[in-house]
Amino acid sequence: MKRFLLQIAGFILVFCLVQWVLYLVFPNNLEDTYKLNPQFTAQFHHYLLNRDQYNTVFMGSSRTYRQIDPEVIDTVLQSIGTKSYNLGAHATFIPEYFALFDLFLDHQPDTPAVRYVFMELTGINNIKFANWYAPKSFYFLDLPLLTFVWKTHFSNPDLSLWRAISYTLPYVQGYVLKQLLPLVWMSPKPIQTSYSGEKGNGYYALDNDLEQNQTLALQVRRGEFLKDTNVLAERLNKMIRSKAEHIPPVFADQLDALVRKASAKGIELYFIIPPKLKYYSSLATLRQYPVWDRVIDMGDFSQNKDLQIARYNFDDGHFNGAGAAIYSQRLAQQMKSNVDWTYISAEGWR
Repeated sequence: MKRFLLQIAGFILVFCLVQWVLYLVFPNNLEDTYKLNPQFTAQFHHYLLNRDQYNTVFMGSSRTYRQIDPEVIDTVLQSIGTKSYNLGAHATFIPEYFALFDLFLDHQPDTPAVRYVFMELTGINNIKFANWYAPKSFYFLDLPLLTFVWKTHFSNPDLSLWRAISYTLPYVQGYVLKQLLPLVWMSPKPIQTSYSGEKGNGYYALDNDLEQNQTLALQVRRGEFLKDTNVLAERLNKMIRSKAEHIPPVFADQLDALVRKASAKGIELYFIIPPKLKYYSSLATLRQYPVWDRVIDMGDFSQNKDLQIARYNFDDGHFNGAGAAIYSQRLAQQMKSNVDWTYISAEGWR
């Protein structure tokens, strides 16, 4: 028995040593591993090839990718002169796109064409158990981001100890796995240019995607929604009834840090709370922090209550093309009123 245990211990030691050597050779830098998010990779590559054309960029999840139409934004803000690109990617949440924003900044020249970035603002993504071991769930993690996650959860007075542990544990495990696995060996999916949408500006309405590609996943989502469109009212009621869990200072501090990083590159960073968030009341507690001055609040259901009907929605969580056009117009109007556009010089954007 003792010999067997020594063999097991020896195997574990050798395994860890090999993985450590692999990590030294292939350190899983974000510059390489971000390709494990294939949609962001496609969107980002398209942006980099055309970055001199855009002075305004939107970042976030499918709530950005599927619902913010740069063409509508630029039409409403024509007098300001925005030229927008949608860098949203589905299933890309906080803290992942905090890391991707750093990558975005690292790829900017000394005098970037982009002057304004609008980042989707949500809570920290709670990783489902089925995704605990998926590289997409942890390829972006570093020690500062891991620290941000656990500090946010454990300093939240409205979270029980058990919930704080359960929300943080997948990130701890993911961080450990990232140290052990040579992620750069994992072949990313081929880049799909279709991700950049019909007009090449990064936006792709769900109903247009379904019509043109007829993917099974979208067919199923659409079919389930049409069977029972009452889910729209149910989602709205859940949002209204949801108990506000106060956002701790460490979360606001992280947003402030991102603003400073962007400013150092000559870029103004603002945040957008999107509609249809079940936990909107919690995000609204950010009003107590100075960073709220940089938040465009589109999450209040009263602003888009008229859009919560089937004709404007693809499913309960996303507008269709018609709903996205109206939402984008309203968002642009809020941007026009709430954003400090005086950053634009007398000579214009450049």
